[in-house]
Amino acid sequence: MQALGRQATAKVLDQQVVSANQVVARQLAYRKARPVCGSSASRLADGMPLSFDETYLPKELGEKVMADNLKTEPIFSRLERKYSTPLGEAEYQLESRPAADATVATALCIGVRQRDLF
Repeated sequence: MQALGRQATAKVLDQQVVSANQVVARQLAYRKARPVCGSSASRLADGMPLSFDETYLPKELGEKVMADNLKTEPIFSRLERKYSTPLGEAEYQLESRPAADATVATALCIGVRQRDLF
């Protein structure tokens, strides 16, 4: 966003300790149902929502990060700078969906598409 001359910020929507589902457990090399910290946020450019993000971290590290203000600094930057946790690897999974559920629609300030009745 800086390269485009826009101010990047985030609005943290939810942060909590949850049980890792199968996908999260596989990505973190954990067993299923192990506690992890999950967070969701909308990413903004000049105050306009652009994306909805979900991030899962090991519980011990995630609890530290959840106590921080993540409005202006991305989680990964915070991990490296404040917690001296170099990221050897991170995986982003991008999805495009034809319809947003209520949580995502609210975060992005868009309408929820109703399912076709026929």
